Amino acid sequence: MKIAIDSGSACTRGKTGISWYTWNLIHNLAKIDKRNLYILYDISSRIRKTYKMFDSTLPCQKNFRKKVYPFHSSLVRKLMPVTFLTSKTDILHMPEQRLSPVFNTKKIVTVHDIIPWLEIYTDVKWMKIDSQKRRTQRKHIQQSVLKSYKIIAVSEHTKNDIVKYFSVNPSKISVTYLGVNEIFYPRGKDESILHKYKISKKFIACSAAACPRKNIRKLLIGFEKIKKTHNCQLVMFGRISNKSSWCEVYNNLPSNIKQDIVFTGYVSSDDLSCLYSGAEFFIYPSLYEGFGLPPLEAMACGCPVITSN
Repeated sequence: MKIAIDSGSACTRGKTGISWYTWNLIHNLAKIDKRNLYILYDISSRIRKTYKMFDSTLPCQKNFRKKVYPFHSSLVRKLMPVTFLTSKTDILHMPEQRLSPVFNTKKIVTVHDIIPWLEIYTDVKWMKIDSQKRRTQRKHIQQSVLKSYKIIAVSEHTKNDIVKYFSVNPSKISVTYLGVNEIFYPRGKDESILHKYKISKKFIACSAAACPRKNIRKLLIGFEKIKKTHNCQLVMFGRISNKSSWCEVYNNLPSNIKQDIVFTGYVSSDDLSCLYSGAEFFIYPSLYEGFGLPPLEAMACGCPVITSN
């Protein structure tokens, strides 16, 4: 069988959720499958900058081939059907819940969540984000769930959302829960890592994010209350910007509170495992997730987790 996988996200620098999902999927398929032929390709223009990364970070074995389309993404998507017509691909897997216009092969798409569509169907204010990017995301999700041969959902919750909002036959959807990279395991406190990120006290770990549904605003309010009785730090992983939804709350915090909030920026998986292991607990107050991988990573490191339902 010949299986094509849209692999571009696996080669991005500073990987996060879907990028790691794609990377781990490909590498673990390489471990367990030496028989089927895999075509790993990228149609994004970003590959012009990371061609060497695409070649070096993905598996090098006989049944894995790599194909790069280093052109503007929209142009190449129009040319792709010709490529797949001539290559006789049996299955095309799209891990980023974005369907390709290829029409002669069975398409499988992984859906991580349908949050852009929930913004239409719910009355929750923090979900109301209307932008061209959001409208494009909704279009991709709708095409993916309606036109794919099979759907992979990362949780029963996401599967139920797909069935509820798109009237998809449940038998079309397979649930494969996300797993934890083997790099996440209990390590104890690593003083060199703590020093690297300027952590000098007992600390609470959390994931920084700009979007309102991550509920960082409430977390900061809660941390200010905790500081009245506990001398600790709040360590926030991930990239942030001054446009984050909670910046106003942060800016209004007293200086003695702000000085104990650490923003790490992007953290490698190896460092992240050490930070999870050294934290008093990991807090994840998100209001909505398709799955929610960070709590699972933290638990794999032996870190207690406080999270929403």
